[in-house]
Amino acid sequence: MYAIEISWFAIIVATLLAQVVGFVWYSPAVFWKKWIVLSGFNENDIHDSKSKGMAKIITISILSTFVMSYVVAHLVTLLVITTASKALMLAFWLWLGFMATNTAHDFLWSPKPKPWALYVLNNGHHFLALAVMTLTLYFLL
Repeated sequence: MYAIEISWFAIIVATLLAQVVGFVWYSPAVFWKKWIVLSGFNENDIHDSKSKGMAKIITISILSTFVMSYVVAHLVTLLVITTASKALMLAFWLWLGFMATNTAHDFLWSPKPKPWALYVLNNGHHFLALAVMTLTLYFLL
């Protein structure tokens, strides 16, 4: 086994850009209202969750995205991704093989059924964030 040299700067930038994708995707200007309706929430639910520790939720989200960026950085290096199209292909296969399948399980086994439109909305975000992350790592590594 050999050591892989990765750029912490690239990982941090990829993490932050993936988070920005999420903030924009679920913003009031884009899919906020649709997400609330499909999730079965109302404005009071959102207000209550904000008062119960939104900082903790955001921190955990950033940390989990950082871990994902770290792993994807290794894959970009190990697979010798040499073009932007190959970076996008890697993002697609990671999304399809891990994100889309695992979130499908969450929907199938949820005690309270949710509309499949929510699955599509959330997975659109997951794919776009992963594509931005993978492209960022490709360009900065």
